[in-house]
Amino acid sequence: MRALVQRVVLLLGFFLVGLGTAHAQACEKSVGRLVSQQGTVETRGPEQGVWRAVQLNESFCHGDAIRTGARSRAALVLANETIVRLDQLTTLTLSGLDDQASFWVDLLNGTAHFLSRTPRALKVKTPYVNAGVEGTEFVVRADQNEGSVSVLEGRVRADNPQGAVVLGSGESASARAGQAPVTRLVANPRDAVQWSLYYPP
Repeated sequence: MRALVQRVVLLLGFFLVGLGTAHAQACEKSVGRLVSQQGTVETRGPEQGVWRAVQLNESFCHGDAIRTGARSRAALVLANETIVRLDQLTTLTLSGLDDQASFWVDLLNGTAHFLSRTPRALKVKTPYVNAGVEGTEFVVRADQNEGSVSVLEGRVRADNPQGAVVLGSGESASARAGQAPVTRLVANPRDAVQWSLYYPP
């Protein structure tokens, strides 16, 4: 009986890995790839109801979601060569290309650190504030009540239907539901991303 249970578990594991590989190969062009992971990192396709574990170097398709668990982190390289580091308890959807050929992602909750070398080719959307990249390095945070954008280097446009601000290095903006983004200076912007600075090579 025990041997039968082990066989079923093993076959189920192979089946789930096969599903993940088939999904990654199903899209014509991947929109991102996992390059580092620590702890629990999972993914789900746009029409899949179940989250599954991600494999290192796995490629993602348009519409795939990635999430990190408690005490977990992940680093992705997007198709436009932007590096995205996800903090613990973060969920991000790789939404792909919009009608203006800009790459965009949806940060549903948590914190993401972006390092972009392709200005104006990346948009980050959250429930309360969006970021249009005109610079190189910034952090976006989304929680139940507020969204924020902090610029470490370069320029980022933060906007929502109520208004917009352009942020420079060392500046941050936050917004709540129904409110325009509000700008503030950040004394030590790197303090907000200490969690993202110590990834394994």
